[in-house]
Amino acid sequence: MAEKITTEMNPPELNLPMDMPRLTMKYNPIYRVFCIVGDGECDEGQIWEAAMFAGKYKLDNLINIVDYNKFSIDGPVEQIMPLAPLDEKFKSFGWWVKEIDGHNLLEIVDALDLANRLYGDGKPKCIIAHTVKGHGIPTWENVHIHVARGQAMDVGLKEGRKIYG
Repeated sequence: MAEKITTEMNPPELNLPMDMPRLTMKYNPIYRVFCIVGDGECDEGQIWEAAMFAGKYKLDNLINIVDYNKFSIDGPVEQIMPLAPLDEKFKSFGWWVKEIDGHNLLEIVDALDLANRLYGDGKPKCIIAHTVKGHGIPTWENVHIHVARGQAMDVGLKEGRKIYG
């Protein structure tokens, strides 16, 4: 927001007709703001307060990436607090949304490039990256106890059970 205010208060010197509406001019921001959140984190109210704020103030220099792995620290997101349809929620607050495979580097780079080129449309950007928690480690992809490993080990030790190995 601060960057947007600064840009609006101090636009670059341009030789444009005085009657040209301010909103039709596109300024390149000094910087972009990136935010990375997890889908479990999207159960929190401050995420949606920020989403509404960004949409209201047209913070099109903001790029939010949601790691949508379908798990929170407490378990599967759909059992703890369902988020679907996540894309529609962000769109309803005035965001541009793109869903990608979060393990595909080409899709990640293309989505970031597209979000960057869309600056000036008045919409904050949300890239929903569908991922698998523990990707690349087969036992972690299927058993999600690693999410709260420290807590599970503490419980297991107190109960006299061996949890890992």
